[in-house]
Amino acid sequence: MIPVAAVQLIAGWLGQIGIPVSVTQLDPGALDARTAAPEHGGGGWDLLITNSYPSPTPQDLLGFASSKQIGTGNRSFWTNAKFDELLSEIETSVDLEKSKELVDQAARLLYTEAPYIILSYPFLLDAHRKDCIEGWGTQDILSMNTYFPLDRLKPVNQ
Repeated sequence: MIPVAAVQLIAGWLGQIGIPVSVTQLDPGALDARTAAPEHGGGGWDLLITNSYPSPTPQDLLGFASSKQIGTGNRSFWTNAKFDELLSEIETSVDLEKSKELVDQAARLLYTEAPYIILSYPFLLDAHRKDCIEGWGTQDILSMNTYFPLDRLKPVNQ
């Protein structure tokens, strides 16, 4: 849920530079209808402030901008053939260094063309009993931010 204060800040800033803003808060069903693909009745708005908490995988972090996601995850209706090509390569690449390079290129393209402006990155807080389980969040970002891979968890010998 986006705090109303964040929306008010953005509306105020736009007003200061002469862009009038009308704010409408939508329930989830109305939001889905307004952000559906244009051929399904969506669109008709200039600015959308919403939130999403994808997993830390490149497919989730970048997939919301895929042209394949228009009307579902891609709420800006943005399309870019090069971006879609990079996503396709990311999905099939097995070379870690190549994947990192492709993700970097896709992210730079997304930030350069700015169909989305990321206002914040969520900080998720988890509590773990270190006296009972070890290995949680110690290997990589995946294990720090999600409930897998569980094979890294081991009971603490007492």
